[in-house]
Amino acid sequence: MNRLNFVSEGTRQFFRGRFRTFASIVILVSSLLLVGVFATVMIVINKSVENIDDFNKIVVYMKLDTQNEQVNAAKKQIESLKKTIFQIKFTRATAPVANPVEARIARRKIALIKTILRQRELEAGSNAENK
Repeated sequence: MNRLNFVSEGTRQFFRGRFRTFASIVILVSSLLLVGVFATVMIVINKSVENIDDFNKIVVYMKLDTQNEQVNAAKKQIESLKKTIFQIKFTRATAPVANPVEARIARRKIALIKTILRQRELEAGSNAENK
């Protein structure tokens, strides 16, 4: 019985304060609309940033006759990039990152440098077998 009383009282108040009811519904709808537009804009911005990242290319060149110092410098660069990735992951867990694409670029640089070092090792090994 109590529940029906609340419903009937609510409908009476709805018809009594028409202007206030209309105003509250308009405010509710407009605020939901603003939140929806904001969420849509954020989704579109995130998708555009991801698409821009696909156009980035990283190229690393290393001659076959490079000295061991340069190889060691490349290995040190790999280590520093790994530290950078760790720091980015740590800050991403605690706060928003200024450049979210930076970690992906660092991982790609590491992969390219490792690939070049491996190719150099394989070509040096095949040259040693041919001699």
